Amino acid sequence: MAKKGSRKGRSVFQAYEALRRKIITLELKPGEYLNEQELAGELAVGRTPLREAVSRLKAENLVVGQPNKSSYVKDLTLKWVRDLFEALVVVEKNANYLAAQRISRSHLERVKQCAVEIDQAIAQKNAWSIASHNYEFHRLIAESSDNELIYQIYQNVRNQSERLGYLAVSGSMTSVTDFDEYYRKISRQHQDLIKCLESRDQARILGVSVEHIKTFRERIIDYLSSSLGQPLDNQYIGGNHSPNEVTVRER
Repeated sequence: MAKKGSRKGRSVFQAYEALRRKIITLELKPGEYLNEQELAGELAVGRTPLREAVSRLKAENLVVGQPNKSSYVKDLTLKWVRDLFEALVVVEKNANYLAAQRISRSHLERVKQCAVEIDQAIAQKNAWSIASHNYEFHRLIAESSDNELIYQIYQNVRNQSERLGYLAVSGSMTSVTDFDEYYRKISRQHQDLIKCLESRDQARILGVSVEHIKTFRERIIDYLSSSLGQPLDNQYIGGNHSPNEVTVRER
């Protein structure tokens, strides 16, 4: 892999950032074939930096495919959504639990600043900015767990959740009331997490973390119910469908 500071490294990073954004925002849709020639031309990078960027996205489970063969955006099935939320609850609440004990003053200040930036993005209804700052808010808390293995697992799960995070934001833009209500709740929960970190309240942060993920999960269930044209079961997100067969698509 090229070093980020080199010319080639900058090209790889440019391609990686652009492709990651296209995947998260569903401009590149779940299951879509990645045409190297077209993407290299569109992003103004060579084929080699593009392939290195794709390899990095494969490592983050956002792209699938074998070396020297066709690559595709990882599909989103209802079973995958269920699996992801189950994993997110387990990993995030435990990372947050450790962070409440170990977070440094400097990291806490960065978490607080992220919360401010999220609220500013919410006021502007900037979907990408909301999703990006929210990712950094939770990443900083997980990093504060000071547990390298938990943090690596967390990064893997959170990276895969980003497409759902963007859906939760962009999907709620159609209703001002829904948007305001959802983000008032999210903003309040962020402040609750910060209070737990400040007071090093490990017992309370577990409950706040689970409730926060539940809010996110319910938003996604509402979105998918609307997209599929039928309500989904709140306990088993597959509803009446086989969860392995139904694919999540943007409206």
